[in-house]
Amino acid sequence: MTDRAELNTLKDDTIADIKALLQDAEDLYDNVKEDSHEHAHEAKAKMKERLSSAKSKLEQYEREAKHKARAAVEHTRTYAKENPATTTGIVAAATVLLGVLAYKSVRK
Repeated sequence: MTDRAELNTLKDDTIADIKALLQDAEDLYDNVKEDSHEHAHEAKAKMKERLSSAKSKLEQYEREAKHKARAAVEHTRTYAKENPATTTGIVAAATVLLGVLAYKSVRK
């Protein structure tokens, strides 16, 4: 699986856990109004477990995203050191493009 696919899967799992947690919160609220004290404790324990799971997945997603960002920065830095002329050309082209776009937006 690619890095992007892994991050997307982790993100989707985390979102699903958060949605389930919100559903559990709704159920807990409804059960506290209507049901027994015992059922409320069960729902609370289930909600706590889901919250813990969502929190750990979110932390894992954050760690993975930071790791991928650092790797991308390092790859870019290495490329720039190995290909200074190409890098300078790309930066110059981007600067000219931004200058043209800025000039056109000011003229309007």
